[in-house]
Formats: sequence, C-alpha cells, structure tokens
Amino acid sequence: MNLLPGEYNVTFQALGNGSILLDSDLTDVFHLIINDPNQSVKLATPFGIVLIETHLEWAAIGNAQNYLVYIEGAASSPFMTIGPTIEMLDKGLTPGKTYNVRIQAIGNGTTYLDSDQSGIFTFNCPSNVKLATPFGIVKTDFGFNWGAQPTATGFYVYVEGVVGSPFNVPAGQYTFNVINLNLPIGTYEIKIQAKGNGGTLLDSDLSSILTFDIVEVIEEVNLAIGALATSNSGDASAPQAIDNNMSSRWESAHGNDDVQITINLGEVKMINTVVLKWEGAYAKQYKLQVSNDNINFTDVYVETNSNGDTDHITLENINAQYVRMQGIERALVYGYSLLEFQIYYVI
Repeated sequence: MNLLPGEYNVTFQALGNGSILLDSDLTDVFHLIINDPNQSVKLATPFGIVLIETHLEWAAIGNAQNYLVYIEGAASSPFMTIGPTIEMLDKGLTPGKTYNVRIQAIGNGTTYLDSDQSGIFTFNCPSNVKLATPFGIVKTDFGFNWGAQPTATGFYVYVEGVVGSPFNVPAGQYTFNVINLNLPIGTYEIKIQAKGNGGTLLDSDLSSILTFDIVEVIEEVNLAIGALATSNSGDASAPQAIDNNMSSRWESAHGNDDVQITINLGEVKMINTVVLKWEGAYAKQYKLQVSNDNINFTDVYVETNSNGDTDHITLENINAQYVRMQGIERALVYGYSLLEFQIYYVI
C-alpha cells in the first residue's frame, strides 16, 4: 500500500469465514499521518477531548513537542502541558462559570508545524469538588506511602492519641514516616486525608483506618564507631560524624547541594537501621546508598522532605561495607552539618 503524504482516518476489521464466523465490527478511528520528507508537515488537530473528574484528556498527537491549552477568559491562558492532559481547577478559574477551551499541538518549528486549534470544548467550572480519598496506601517499614494526587495542596495524617495530630504532609509528597515520631511501643490507628485549597477543592474523606506497630528496638553496637568516614566536601571533619560525640560535627562547604559523606565499615556487614542526627543545617532531600566496592552504589532510601533533627531510617536487611549519605538539597544556604551518622543491625 503506497499512500501519498497526507492525513488518513483508519479503521480495522477482522474477517470471518463467510459462514459461522462473521466479520467483526469496525474498530475506533485511528489517525494516520504520512509525511513528505521534503516538506514541513502540520501536526494533526487535537481530538477526542474528554473531561475526567476535573482534568481534560485528549488523544496524543504524534510528534507533538507539547500542547497549548487556550481557556477563554483565564488570565494566564494559554497554558502549556507536555502530555495530553491538563488539570483545570488550578488555573484560577471562577467557580460556577463556563469556559470555552481549545487545544493546539506544538511542533518542533521545522519538520513539524503547530496544529490548528481544536474545536471548542465547554468546561463548566464546578463550585465545589471534593478531592478523592487517598488511595493506593502501602505500609512500609517506616510508615506509609500512597498514590499521587497532584491537585491536593497537601495531606493530613491523623495518628490517634498522639499530640500534634493531625500532621501536615506538603503537596507533592506521598509518604509519612511514623518511626520519626518517636512514639512509645504500641499499636496506632492512622487515617490520611487529602487537603483542598479552601475554595473550589474541598478536603477529601478520611481514608480507612490503618494500623502501625511500634515495637521494641534492640540496637546493637553502632557499627559506624571505629569505621572510616570520608567526604567530597569538608573531608577533614568527616570523622567527627562517627565519633559518638554530639558536641562535634561534620560540616560540608557552603553553597553546594551535591555532597557525599561515606562510612567505610571495614568489611561487609549486615545493616538495617541508619540514624542521622542533624545540626541546624540539615539536608532537606537526600539519598542513602550502599556499596561493597565504593564504586557501584545502590539507592536504599530517598528522603524528599526531612525536617532535620533526627532521621531514624529503617531498611531491609542489607549486606554492605560502604554506607553513603548523598545530599540532594540543603535546607539552608549553608552546607550540610551532621552531628552523628549511626549505623546498626537491629534484631
């Protein structure tokens, strides 16, 4: 089949045998573009626009770099989105008002030109929408993870009988560390709620009851004591992070996020707990990594929003000789400042 350059609507049909097996129904329409290699091609106009809860989705356009979404009457229109979807309730729209929406696929400016704008899609901005109840909740060794909800402005975590509950989890973070609350031994009931914006987005219902057990922790010898500590910044002070002295500290140079401190245990040992005791200049985001050769490191824990003080991190049982804190983002303008880097195998 030699088709000329152009746009085609294509459907498929399975053929029967003309007797007991009948031909199938036609499939949905697929959009096919045949390009002329010697000419620029205008991208197909976006189609198949649907509203799913509070976001629009449409068919992906081949070779589109991104999309522009024109919302008539919205102050910051058009809005750019990489994929064929856009959330509508965070665009500053007026609750209860109707908006005309058009979508355009954006090309690369050379071989693929921008498409025409789609036909008008009418969006009725709701007055109030309740966020979905947190879903996909999974218990971990340290607490809970749950599914992403980009429109939530944060989350509340209710821990029954604990002072300070509910605890705030910032937007974009879908994890909560119960261990870091330093609770007494016992079983705790926990519920999670997605937080709205106080206007068009209402708080979700509470999740079903979750339980988390705080058990007795028997910490053996701190394996980091007597080990070797090195760093790619502030190396001279690195040993002070494993000297079992809260009056001394390792401090990295100011102004650099990409900093490591590595503890060499001297030989491969079983570990499952790391305790980081921060001074005021802590790591807001960091990774814990392990290695047996100090060359190939594996991520075993990622912290995306530490609040400093003490991070008590429970891991699976791991055999490792080298344990590394890899900084990602500093909480303050200074460097990283770590009072103690403790490593245990907890029975």
